[in-house]
Amino acid sequence: MSLHLSAVLTLFMVVCAGCTPVTREETFVFEHYGNKLVGDLRLPAGEGPHPSVIFIHGDGAMPADSYGYYKPLMEAFTQAGFATLSWDKPGVARSKGDWLAQSMQDRADETVAAAQALKKRTDIEGNAVGLWGISQAGWVMPLAASQSSEFAFMISVSPAINWRGQGRYLTRNRMLEDGYDESNIKAALAFGERENALLASAASYEIYLKLLSEAPPCCREAMDEARWQFVRLNIDADAVLGLRETQVPVLAIFGDKDLNVDTTESVKAYERELPRSEHTDVTIKVFENADHSLSPSKKARMSGAGSAAAWGLLKVEFLGADAFAPEYINFTVEWAVEQYQNQRQRMLGGHSE
Repeated sequence: MSLHLSAVLTLFMVVCAGCTPVTREETFVFEHYGNKLVGDLRLPAGEGPHPSVIFIHGDGAMPADSYGYYKPLMEAFTQAGFATLSWDKPGVARSKGDWLAQSMQDRADETVAAAQALKKRTDIEGNAVGLWGISQAGWVMPLAASQSSEFAFMISVSPAINWRGQGRYLTRNRMLEDGYDESNIKAALAFGERENALLASAASYEIYLKLLSEAPPCCREAMDEARWQFVRLNIDADAVLGLRETQVPVLAIFGDKDLNVDTTESVKAYERELPRSEHTDVTIKVFENADHSLSPSKKARMSGAGSAAAWGLLKVEFLGADAFAPEYINFTVEWAVEQYQNQRQRMLGGHSE
């Protein structure tokens, strides 16, 4: 996000501060890898203990509320009786550290640390902490859910599966949108494989810059060194292993007009890899005429960058839940409520035996 765009959004949020206040909001602080991480805990009415949902960011330097994008969904959750927790990524706003120095495993460990800190509160129901995440969170949450018993359910929105495959899909679609023909796309993808091989090795940033001099004309814009190191840490990320070991109920949500993530391939992976058991519900929902961010769109499109992203966030501020695909927010929250009710019934049944 550019500095200009960030300034516009910040000004807009200041003007509209308090337009739709949450029931109760507190600053939430926890530590991970020695970094102080700061976020916001929103609580519904009543003393609790409340079930809760932890929000996991996608890519980028995201503040706790993702510039307002989370607000309608968080409000819907609190109205349904759930607390919500999100935090500024390391090195963003109030949090210390550097999100670009994190692997997906680091982010998963951070998520577990947040859940453990949250469960220390008497107003939070310790066995009813769920996860919601979008895009890159699709790599983070299966690791957290499969490696820890802290979580009751997982809601994954527009998740990719394989980092390299995701890069190829994104490159093709960006080039098609920019008007490149198939021969140029083929050249770009071939160079991308060389770039990936370098990323997977111990090559330095300087070697990467030398390789870039051999790139086709479409692909000569360099990542900065921090981004290069971030991609090096995550080039082998694949959600499959985490999905195979995930034993909590899962809701996977997609838009059929998503050009950021290959919906068809992700749906297949979630259908194929998630284990089914008596107490593990797997629900996959593809919303028609919706893009990567679950915004309404009648044509396939990219989302998440530039002025289009800014206008999308302004629509969310003005329209709330109506800025998203019809029924997306209701469907999401109703599914979480159902999982919570099912869990309580199982617990009561267990105590009665």
